[in-house]
Amino acid sequence: MDFDFNTGQSAFRDELREFLSAEVPLEKQQNSGVSSEDAFLFGREINRKLAARKWVAVGLSEEDSGRGKGPIEQGILDEELGYHRVPESEAIMTSPNHDKTGLRRYGAVRRVFDDFTDFCNDSAPDGGQPLAEHPLVRHQLAQRRLGMVTWKLLCWNVAWLQSVGTDPVAAASTALLFGVEERLRFAEMAMEVLGPYATLRNGSPMAPLLGNIEGIHREALHLSETGSTETHRDIIAQCGLGL
Repeated sequence: MDFDFNTGQSAFRDELREFLSAEVPLEKQQNSGVSSEDAFLFGREINRKLAARKWVAVGLSEEDSGRGKGPIEQGILDEELGYHRVPESEAIMTSPNHDKTGLRRYGAVRRVFDDFTDFCNDSAPDGGQPLAEHPLVRHQLAQRRLGMVTWKLLCWNVAWLQSVGTDPVAAASTALLFGVEERLRFAEMAMEVLGPYATLRNGSPMAPLLGNIEGIHREALHLSETGSTETHRDIIAQCGLGL
């Protein structure tokens, strides 16, 4: 699958990235496994700024107080909000199939994966070569990168199906099922690579990556946040395969 954005969609993504880079400093970003009232209020503040630009529900129709674009633009918004770790504050309520595209969840996990990859490239805990130069770590990073790319394509396939008017029930469950399990695979791999330091939570001065590895490992253990994995396998079997 190869999903390319048109000129307008690419311009929207670039403008959105510029906005989020300026408005969401590192100290305000949501850390995995950590929530607070301050983070919720900051998320509300960002949503108000998005609403002022008519971006908060960019994919909804104008009759529903949206911008009248479509699922692709909404997917761009969700992925960038996740990647820039904007705290969630339930700005809009929408259909379960939209939620199951998982682009915001994917963006948040991909950000931790990218930060972890940079850490492995730059860190040499034994005073020798960087972690990423160790053959086993390099192989594991490559495997998880393939998993991340696959997850992204599955999410965007759901958005594309929505954009052409198809009901993506089975595709949405496929994206969600693969995503929650890939998140767990990445979390377990990162915990193994970092060893005891990976168990340190956000706030500890010795915690790598602001404690995001510990946090994402706890988050990854919740495999039933939008329906159990067995439920989604049943949906795929019945709606996708006709079994």
